[in-house]
Amino acid sequence: MRTLVALGVAAVAALAAATPAVSASVSQQGTVVAVVDGDTVDVDIDGDGTSRPVAIRNAGLQTMETGQCHAADATAVMRSVALGQRVRLTAASSSSSSLGRPVRTVDVIGPSGTTDTQLEVLRRGQALPFPMGFEQARSASYLLAAEQAAAAGTGLWDDDTCGAGPAEGARLRVMVMYEGDGDEAKNPNAEWVDIRNDASSAVSLAGWWLRSAAQDSKVFPAGTAVAPRSVLRVHVGKGTPDAVHAYWGFTAPRFNNITATQRVGGGAYLFDPQGDLRAHSSYPCLTGTCLTPAARGKVTLTARYDAPGDDMTNPNGEVVTITSTTTARVDLSFAVLQVGGNTLQLGSTAALPTKGSTIRVYMGKGTTTATVKHWNHPSSILANAGGAVELRTHEAVRIACTAWGTGRC
Repeated sequence: MRTLVALGVAAVAALAAATPAVSASVSQQGTVVAVVDGDTVDVDIDGDGTSRPVAIRNAGLQTMETGQCHAADATAVMRSVALGQRVRLTAASSSSSSLGRPVRTVDVIGPSGTTDTQLEVLRRGQALPFPMGFEQARSASYLLAAEQAAAAGTGLWDDDTCGAGPAEGARLRVMVMYEGDGDEAKNPNAEWVDIRNDASSAVSLAGWWLRSAAQDSKVFPAGTAVAPRSVLRVHVGKGTPDAVHAYWGFTAPRFNNITATQRVGGGAYLFDPQGDLRAHSSYPCLTGTCLTPAARGKVTLTARYDAPGDDMTNPNGEVVTITSTTTARVDLSFAVLQVGGNTLQLGSTAALPTKGSTIRVYMGKGTTTATVKHWNHPSSILANAGGAVELRTHEAVRIACTAWGTGRC
């Protein structure tokens, strides 16, 4: 597991969106003299000794690139909000930059207060939320605005705005394994995005593209498809693709981890060749039905954390048991068990059929069945002194949790 701040620096530095060291914060004022696109404005900055405008990269959002569907709409929104306006430019680090442009939060200064230009574009559904390096102070409000626009099908979240695309009516879902099992820095393939097809016929993804909010689109080649009621897993790292595995090709992790103190997340977005956003997932969930998982209140967790003998040489002496507390079937498909930086996805068929039925998860290696899972760790991962095990959705919403000793849920 890595810290969120370290990931933010690494990921955004790779995109030239931040420098590797924090410098002093900055606050300036000026006038927007031109709008380049939905996330870049030209500002004549007060007191800089020149009338030449500076291209400012708006912090916290990502709009479509010029020529792509939705790009003109995003530009129009930014123009209506910012063009000709007096603005305040702020940054937690004055050195934050992207492709030579200072990264700044741009607020219009009005007679009765300020208007967050980034938030307006996100509210109108014309941008993806994009936590950038050190400029993450408003990330939660930006993610919430994007999730609300998505729920309403506004702007780019309307999946047929760009024209008739392939496989119309396809029932596709996207799920992000943002916290890989173990150290993703050593194994980027521990992070992945699942593209799930819930329909009874295959969906070709030839020419479709998957991205995070960064400029990291993966275009799927001819022959790529998701089989009926199946999953195509897109690993972040490198590998040889097959019918159920694809590879993004990165050498480092792509997704922010969620911790008790760092709640800045991210998302994955699947576009068809026309540029319509056909499936997506963001985390943590901040609004809508994802806040109340169907399994919540219907299962309990228990953990045997002190294995017989030497814990380190007997990982299968440690076991987490998930037990149903209701008479109805409890669907746990794709739910995630998490212990610190270790994660295990339960899989597409995980379920508890009746009250009292269980799924037992052993920390070591062994044969996995419908009711017995193995985490495949070579040694102990449940600390005797204290820890916690959480069962959650892929959108970082808790289903159940148990803790012992110094651990806390």
